[in-house]
Amino acid sequence: MSVSETIWLIRGGIFLAAAILGEILIHKGNDDPRVQRMQWLLFVMPFATGGFFSASSVVLGGASIWILGMEYKESKRLDLRLSLSSVALGLVVLGYWASLFWAENKGAAWIGAAKFSSLGLYGLALMQQSSEKRERILAILPLAGAIMVVTSFPLQFISVLSDNIAPKGRLAGFFEYPNTFALFLLIGLIVQYTKTQRRNADYAIDLLLIVGVFLSGSRTNFAFMALIIVVGCVCRKDRKFRLITGGGFVLCIAASLVGAKLLGGFTAARYLTASASDTSFLCRVLYDWDALPVILRHPFGLGYMGYRAVQGSIQTGVYTVSYVHNELLQLFLDIGWIPTLALCAAILLSFFKRGAGAQRRLILLVIAGHCMLDFDLQYLAIWMVLLTCLNLECGKTAAFQRSVPAMIGGFVALLAVCLWLVTGDMLYYLGRTQPCLELTPFHGAALERQLSELDDAEALDETAQKVLKLNRYSTIAWSARTNAAYATGNITSMMQYKERAIATAPYSLDEYLDYFDKLYGAMERYIAIGDQGSAAFCAQKLLTLPDQMNAVMEGSSALAWRVQHIPQLTLPAEYQEKLEQIPGNLRGGVTNS
Repeated sequence: MSVSETIWLIRGGIFLAAAILGEILIHKGNDDPRVQRMQWLLFVMPFATGGFFSASSVVLGGASIWILGMEYKESKRLDLRLSLSSVALGLVVLGYWASLFWAENKGAAWIGAAKFSSLGLYGLALMQQSSEKRERILAILPLAGAIMVVTSFPLQFISVLSDNIAPKGRLAGFFEYPNTFALFLLIGLIVQYTKTQRRNADYAIDLLLIVGVFLSGSRTNFAFMALIIVVGCVCRKDRKFRLITGGGFVLCIAASLVGAKLLGGFTAARYLTASASDTSFLCRVLYDWDALPVILRHPFGLGYMGYRAVQGSIQTGVYTVSYVHNELLQLFLDIGWIPTLALCAAILLSFFKRGAGAQRRLILLVIAGHCMLDFDLQYLAIWMVLLTCLNLECGKTAAFQRSVPAMIGGFVALLAVCLWLVTGDMLYYLGRTQPCLELTPFHGAALERQLSELDDAEALDETAQKVLKLNRYSTIAWSARTNAAYATGNITSMMQYKERAIATAPYSLDEYLDYFDKLYGAMERYIAIGDQGSAAFCAQKLLTLPDQMNAVMEGSSALAWRVQHIPQLTLPAEYQEKLEQIPGNLRGGVTNS
């Protein structure tokens, strides 16, 4: 069994254990079956990697259909509530499906459409719940967060899991990403602090959530938490609350100072390096700055993972990220202006709605604030919390009775399509490239992986063309076509393809060096057969390659020179020596730069 298969087996085991535990705990603490079902779903989803991977969408979609079926069985009707929040949710889901027609990464766009379709089903299930019941649904979050802290902390010391549960020493729980994990714990803390009645167990949960946020190393969430704790201690007259929660936070601060002093590499040191000039913050600003022109040029978005596809062609600094680290901009990039602005309006309306309550407002504020600095809405669990806080219970109500069975049948058909797409995606993550392509032949990432396994030039070129039909910005595919052309002696095509590869990855030194090696090899071939004209052509391209690299450096933004990974495009000494050795009769007036 491979490492990836082992990790996925463990992930599955964690989810099943959470599902069983959630069923036991929720039945003990709640006597309303409608609330129980929704609480269970909100409890288990964070344990399914927070709903990040596409497989979790099938769980969410299937469970939502089951809940809708039970609602219909008990009340003989389903309600569709027409409001700004429900329209915004519909536009978001529709936006991902519509983007299939113009997506820059068509293979990934199908996966994105399948992943986010489940949100519509969950939203419909929420419409059957009153505002009071939805507050009761949210009450399960602190317990889920506390259990995750307790269980994930020891698991981080298992070698096969350490990189997932605690990347770079930062506790990430089962979200496997520290920042979003901390956001989830912070939401749980908000629910805790807005309780009207507290038990002794609540103080233990408070401390676990505080420690979890601290161990995540998420500076933004730590700052949010500090503000919430201070406000809580001021507003609550409960001495015990102030002593335990306030004292726990103070101890975390003390641990930060001591840990940073004695163990410089410890997570605690991160809290002493936070500033506006911090390189991680500047990187985020750089991502945003580069993304803005793309958003203006593409009002309907690029489709799911479209930004990742075009990134190389638009970036003005050195970085490789899948998401822009700003969910507002990410939604603009994925599905365009209309769904994104509708969602923003729905959040604002829900926040300012009379009677929204402190809990709902604080959760909306924290999610919206953190989403401006990270990609939290790539996690379905965060989406679920957000939707639970929106005004989905408001608006004009349309009751469906006779048509419900047919409606649920349509939902099941949609889920079947999503299951097909997700199964192919999971086979890819398990390293089963061929079965993945047999099931979903348009899976672009699997096709790119297949390229690395091919040796035959014809097969390499054929597969690369398949990739480029799905994603014309694939550096891997253009490099594969480069290799295929070079192997067959087609130097002109080789140069064309490599120029395209470099255009999609202008800061990749490896691409330039590979280009250099191939040009130099072609020049030597032409010299050997006496083709001086072709040799001179290759030589002149070699001599201008440093200028091409310098042009990329000079075109980098001012921010690019202030972040950790600054542009570095310089030929190594051995390559410079080769340039010097190019015969004078081949230079054609071009000198070394």
